[in-house]
Amino acid sequence: VGQHGVNWIEVGFPGEGNLIIYNNQHSFNASAVLEIQTPINDSNTYDISENEAFGPEGWVWFHQDSYFSDVQSGAFRLQNGNTLITDANSSLIIEVNQEGNQVWEYNYPSGSAMIARAQKYSYDYFDFVDVLLGDVNEDGIINILDVILTVNIVLGVDDFQDTADVNQDGIINILDVVILVNIILGE
Repeated sequence: VGQHGVNWIEVGFPGEGNLIIYNNQHSFNASAVLEIQTPINDSNTYDISENEAFGPEGWVWFHQDSYFSDVQSGAFRLQNGNTLITDANSSLIIEVNQEGNQVWEYNYPSGSAMIARAQKYSYDYFDFVDVLLGDVNEDGIINILDVILTVNIVLGVDDFQDTADVNQDGIINILDVVILVNIILGE
């Protein structure tokens, strides 16, 4: 009824060449994410038979849960095979694995904001960066020592350090500590 965020799954990602779609009102006021295999022929075009419905007839992967949005929203396949889903109405971003299990969630704390699309980038995505955000002691890894140093900065025990400002908002606070813990936990 309302498809949004239709994206080609990138080459090298599980499902490459397929389309991934956020379907706003899939069934009974519930949204869903569908992956469809496009019926591309050898000429890289589509065959459409006269007086026939355009294919495909079904999907190859499907996810539906308690999220619902009647506007925008989106879904992206990640390189590890998981799918990142955004529910615009709720400002909710979730990551689910191929089995449909939720492995990560972020819900923006605002009653008036909408998040239509989101992308997830690994820490090495920005390879031009010389420092690793969150690596407060600059030992090349992010671990509990970096959390302790960041807490000390929040408490005023230690001085401001750029690498502790993980979300780059110019303030080192509990949000940076939470992000560090999530990084360590692999979430």
